[in-house]
Amino acid sequence: MIELKNIYKSYHTKNDKITALKNINLRINKNEIFGIIGLSGAGKSTLIRTINGLEKIDQGTILVDKINITNLNKKDLLKERKNIGMIFQHFDLLNSRTVYRNVAFPLEISKVDKKIIAERVNELLDLVGLADKRDTYPSQLSGGQKQRVAIARALANNPKLLLCDEATSALDPETTKSILALLKKLQQTLDLTIIMITHQMEVVKEICDRVAVINNGEIVELGNIEEIFFNPKSKVTQGFINSIHSNDIKDITIPNKENSKLIKLTFIGESSKKPIISSLIKNNNVEINIISGNIDKLTSTNIGNLIIQISGNSNEIKNSINYLNAEGIKWEVINNDKSI
Repeated sequence: MIELKNIYKSYHTKNDKITALKNINLRINKNEIFGIIGLSGAGKSTLIRTINGLEKIDQGTILVDKINITNLNKKDLLKERKNIGMIFQHFDLLNSRTVYRNVAFPLEISKVDKKIIAERVNELLDLVGLADKRDTYPSQLSGGQKQRVAIARALANNPKLLLCDEATSALDPETTKSILALLKKLQQTLDLTIIMITHQMEVVKEICDRVAVINNGEIVELGNIEEIFFNPKSKVTQGFINSIHSNDIKDITIPNKENSKLIKLTFIGESSKKPIISSLIKNNNVEINIISGNIDKLTSTNIGNLIIQISGNSNEIKNSINYLNAEGIKWEVINNDKSI
């Protein structure tokens, strides 16, 4: 549905030229939820704004439903934008308008008949769970309710593509989950394609089918969620995934044992059903101390993580690691021969 080919974008300051995007190549499929994650200043917001023409590119081609938006004149671009909804981190609602009139605003601009506007707005408010707030002003709403209004407004013209620029960054974790659940429901109900810009790996984990990791204006990793979580290749991606588990061993006292290794095990698919720990103890003369564990629930599967301290002589520890390799268990040493 969406293709970005060899995209370059730069900004000129008084004394310098800043390259925001470098040779971006992406293909985003119809009806998928696609995540673009990166640190602040990585270029992710610039990237999403090129898709609806809010940012003009220096070089490359952007196709939306096979239409090259980089070649459109102003009139045709405005027409094409009606097929692309967008929501923002800080909602961007009109404080002088009620919830109803905020959602109606893009339809009023398009000079849609008032009766049709009323039907469409009421339908959307039902869809986002705010039918009882139609006459309320934004100042009277919570952050989650404001974002629901913004989502309804973005869907007013019945777009097939929804761009979300840090749509949950200003929300608390519980509200974030409710907004992500709503977006997932809308994607399935309305056959939407959704692009999620975020710096939160929790958001990607919760809702996305595939993800691209952007750093310094370049795509450094691209894949489905299972691949990215199970086998992250770039240091940036590894940092994002580690941030989710940063508290796994925090404030836990680990015995300082000689000839021990602190190891993180990662399980996916069939490997998660195997009695790995009991087999390690049974087949090797080692002690296993389970430090912590968690399960990452992804869109199509689960990935388990287990941190253990394995103690014994060097040969037995080596044999244990060979066993993990033979069973296809991913592992990495977190700390060696030290307490933390």
